[in-house]
Amino acid sequence: TPYFIQVDEDMILHPDAVHRMEQAMTQAPAEVGMICFHLYDEDRECLIQGIKIYRTDLMKRLMFRDLKASEMNLLDQMGEQGIRWILHPDVLGRHGTQYTPDT
Repeated sequence: TPYFIQVDEDMILHPDAVHRMEQAMTQAPAEVGMICFHLYDEDRECLIQGIKIYRTDLMKRLMFRDLKASEMNLLDQMGEQGIRWILHPDVLGRHGTQYTPDT
């Protein structure tokens, strides 16, 4: 697949979210490896940087690490490799609305 999307169990996406994310990535320059979209966080009552789509070919060079600040580490790795990312203004769903006993 040319793209992959990071989704957590406590995210509820709008029905067209994946389509909109793929469209944005298709239109982005080739050096963009990630686009982050907002979610509305129910607990915090505000927007968060919540749902991300990645360009698979660029991200193969990087490693998701088991760290407390793993996403910050990933952004550092992207910067070292010259991979750009975009914070998109669209809100594509909600966060913090559904929980399981494990969470």
